[in-house]
Amino acid sequence: MKKLFFIILALILTSGVAMGQKTIFSGTLEGLPEGASALLGKVNGNRLELVDTLRLDSKGAFGLELAVKEPAMYVVQVAVQGGVMSHVMLEPGEKVHVDYLDLPSHKSLKLTKVKGSENME
Repeated sequence: MKKLFFIILALILTSGVAMGQKTIFSGTLEGLPEGASALLGKVNGNRLELVDTLRLDSKGAFGLELAVKEPAMYVVQVAVQGGVMSHVMLEPGEKVHVDYLDLPSHKSLKLTKVKGSENME
């Protein structure tokens, strides 16, 4: 009976690793025009895969939970004029908070603060 318990426990634990650990990604996007939206994409080789839409509240704050299997580069892209973007590294199990300021020219996002990511601080 003990042997069966340990086999089941091992299967549960390894299936959690395969799915990815929960990573919390939150932050703010300040200075955006009213009604602007943002997307989160994952860099995969020379392609960008859409992960989710960042739903911004009235103060520009967003937050979402991702299943991240391995460290990877992600892109925050704002849908204004030229599609301004910024990169962020996310790792399994991290709680990353970033604050961005959209520059008036809408040519770039300025990263003003990062918490929770050893690779970005």
